[in-house]
Amino acid sequence: MARSTIYKNKLIYLLLLVSLLFPVIAQANSLLSERTYKHLERIHKLMNKENYSEALSKLEKLQQSVKSRPYEKSLVLQTFGYLYSAQNQADKAITAFRQSLEPGAMPDQASQNIKLNIVQLYMELNKNNDALEMYKQWLKKETKPSPAALIMGGTLYTSIKDYDNAELFVKKALKQAKNPRETWYQLLLAIYYETKKYRESAQLLEKMLVKFPDKKNYWLSLSGIYFTLHKDKQALSISQLAYSNGLLNSEAEILNLARLYRYMNLPHQAAKLIKNNMTNKIVSENKNNLILLSDSYLQARETSSASSYLDKAAKISNDPELFLRLANIHASLENWSDVVKTLESLNIAALKSPGKAHLLKGIAYYEQHNQNEAIKSFKKASLDERSQNNAQQWLNLVSSQHDIH
Repeated sequence: MARSTIYKNKLIYLLLLVSLLFPVIAQANSLLSERTYKHLERIHKLMNKENYSEALSKLEKLQQSVKSRPYEKSLVLQTFGYLYSAQNQADKAITAFRQSLEPGAMPDQASQNIKLNIVQLYMELNKNNDALEMYKQWLKKETKPSPAALIMGGTLYTSIKDYDNAELFVKKALKQAKNPRETWYQLLLAIYYETKKYRESAQLLEKMLVKFPDKKNYWLSLSGIYFTLHKDKQALSISQLAYSNGLLNSEAEILNLARLYRYMNLPHQAAKLIKNNMTNKIVSENKNNLILLSDSYLQARETSSASSYLDKAAKISNDPELFLRLANIHASLENWSDVVKTLESLNIAALKSPGKAHLLKGIAYYEQHNQNEAIKSFKKASLDERSQNNAQQWLNLVSSQHDIH
């Protein structure tokens, strides 16, 4: 329905144009007879009412009577083109429009407008090579193409992957236009991406952020481009600004910023960001997010907080590997009783490397001066090839001390 309205507007414009020009044309060269003018006027009224079948019938009759008059023949063929366009019959519309150009009886500007119509119709049919060929014909006689027409050229060259010409046309359009459309900037950005012109992409995105500061994608894209250019500080700054402006409001976006903080060796900021957004219920307290929070605290050497959140992750998921990791954190704090307690709560046999757990458990017992339990654990650890050597060394140590006592 929207497209039908567009073509109705074109038809109204054409009718108005004919109405304004008829007295001048008739008096000058008698190019358009009053009879043909009135027939065309009635046909356009029918088309504006979407009475296409009757309009087509009258137009076919009129066509027979103007065969010998090139100018009138061209006008009739153009009307066929608009009629077919209004009914979404692009192929027929193109044929009619092209035929209207053949006699060469139309004024240059009218012919130019028809050529652009043909270009648009070819583009609708995804016949971009044909569209480009007609566009080139139009361009030869156009001394001052409008920015919108230049964008059409840029779009066509992009469609055939001629990015050099595409960039040339789009940049020219942006330079000429007083108020360029956002989609024009997006087209140039796409061209830069395709040609891997990342520095130019960054410069363009900086301009786009000035014009469209509320567009989240541009902030994220600029951060990503900076990262690609190894400008990590700028990438982080842009992401921080986007977050401060309330543009990063999804869990994924916030977690990406947290990971960027960690990559930049700013784990305190990462942990604070995740924790605050867990409190706000934006970031969920699931296994992976709790592990990320724990790892952030661990990187920040806040081991106590790291163990607290890892404990939550382990209990939520009942993942034995996480319990083993938690036991190792307790060991780093020399909380030996917590090491034993944590390892006692899991099924060690379910671990990928149960020997490591038995070894750690033995060390914890040893540090608590429980040599008998330590020996039991070390013996179990010695049954696993991956911990066998270490376990045997501990067994030798404990046994020698036990003999001394």
